[in-house]
Amino acid sequence: IVIFHDSTIIILTFITIFIFFIIISSISNKLINRFLLERHLNQTLILINRPGIFFGQCSEICGINHRFIPIAIESTNLLNFKK
Repeated sequence: IVIFHDSTIIILTFITIFIFFIIISSISNKLINRFLLERHLNQTLILINRPGIFFGQCSEICGINHRFIPIAIESTNLLNFKK
């Protein structure tokens, strides 16, 4: 179960999800560090086992200032997810 809120992805802890990327992304604590080719549909599997907010940014220069695009993933438990 995934909710997109503003520019943050909100997911449940202990739930495995697939996230589709068309860029190179890197989350600050190295949850995700995946090289993906532009214009190809790719996926990566992540499992977050604790609640929190994880920040990162695009690390590939695909266009003007593209490498500064922020990425945020928030994980929460089921009770807070329903609110």
